[in-house]
Amino acid sequence: MAGAAGTFISLVIVGAIIGAYGSSLADNKVDGWVAVAFIYIYDVNFSYSFAPIGWVLPSEIFNLTIRSKAISITTSTTWMCNFILSHRLRVHTLEDMDLVFGDTAAHEEKERLRQIEVQLCGVRVNGNDLEKGPSEAVFNNDEEV
Repeated sequence: MAGAAGTFISLVIVGAIIGAYGSSLADNKVDGWVAVAFIYIYDVNFSYSFAPIGWVLPSEIFNLTIRSKAISITTSTTWMCNFILSHRLRVHTLEDMDLVFGDTAAHEEKERLRQIEVQLCGVRVNGNDLEKGPSEAVFNNDEEV
């Protein structure tokens, strides 16, 4: 019950923070870090209470005559699902997954960082705006810093 209470309270607090601040959460850094802390607290509570159920339950529900085969099937199913999910996420970046859920903040941040890099390093952007080329880097190898 402690794990259930811990996961419930953690998710309620994270939900309340996101509900209260929503898109302005980036401006409220302390509240954002509090939400991150409660996500970790959720994970700790889940890990010691609910996470082992997927491994313990199959060993308890099957009788001895089929237990070894049933455990091998449930274990291989768990590993295969993890493999498929991780392979799927490896193909798509987290920014791509944000777009699936309608969030563009990561793409906007990536574009902002690219613009800063253009200003600092001076690179050609899509063949248009020429800043300093790669050979005209801010520091040459001959110069001492």
